[in-house]
Amino acid sequence: MASLNDLIHQPVRLRIMATLVAMGQDDQVEFTYIRDLINLTDGNLGAHLRKLEDAGSIELSKTFVAQKPCT
Repeated sequence: MASLNDLIHQPVRLRIMATLVAMGQDDQVEFTYIRDLINLTDGNLGAHLRKLEDAGSIELSKTFVAQKPCT
């Protein structure tokens, strides 16, 4: 039996990845959408996203929309 991936199978990161997998491969979703859907604080979500990005599981992009940062 294959072992679980501790990075992905942590409950919050599993919920993040499930949200992203349900989307199309080239679709992008805003930070605030995931934050509100999963009901996390900005800091908590940011920490989990950094871990996923450091592991190469996701790619984050930061832009500005109407002079506001958008991740």
